[in-house]
Amino acid sequence: MGLKISLTSRIAKSELQNTVSKLLDESILKPRFFLLLFLSAAIATLGLLEENVSITIGAMVIAPLLTPLLCFSLGGLSFKPRMITFGLSALIFGSVLSILLSAGLLQILGRTEIPASVIDLYTFHNFDFILVAFFSGMAGAFSSLKEETKDELIGVAIAAALIPPLAFAGMALGIGDLALFKNTLILYGINLLATSLGAMVVYAIFILTHKVDADKIKEKA
Repeated sequence: MGLKISLTSRIAKSELQNTVSKLLDESILKPRFFLLLFLSAAIATLGLLEENVSITIGAMVIAPLLTPLLCFSLGGLSFKPRMITFGLSALIFGSVLSILLSAGLLQILGRTEIPASVIDLYTFHNFDFILVAFFSGMAGAFSSLKEETKDELIGVAIAAALIPPLAFAGMALGIGDLALFKNTLILYGINLLATSLGAMVVYAIFILTHKVDADKIKEKA
């Protein structure tokens, strides 16, 4: 019995170590990150302007912001300074650049207003979106602990929908509506917090149930 528990803990430790390394590697600010960020922000902006859901979903699929958020969440839970720094840096840079790219694209296209249906979509109505973000974070954390996660994380990226609010905030900034810009950023911040909390819950359950000593997990990418 003791041998079985020891073996399970050892396997879980290996899985968590792989997850840490993978999340760190995907959170590094490298050319691929910026390219995907530029493309996702541009596609999301065009999708919102055209009120085309399919285009907007395409932007969510390629957006590189979910992994840094998971990296930050696991790092914060297990007190890993490098994971916190890498994840938070990628999130901040990614968010700011997405907003600026969307605002710039709106100026280039010469658009001076945002479709009314899109404004209604990103105006606070109820707390349902917080629950969606929370469960998306749980799903993202669970998927990141698995060896093959590409398909699952794409689905989570669509559910979490991190890039459209940033594109919308950029559009609001582009037309000079600072009140709308501020409100959108608040909603985005709440969305990030709820997603991160959901991820932390799953990571905490994994660490506790498998008796993994997080202090022995090395931060390497």
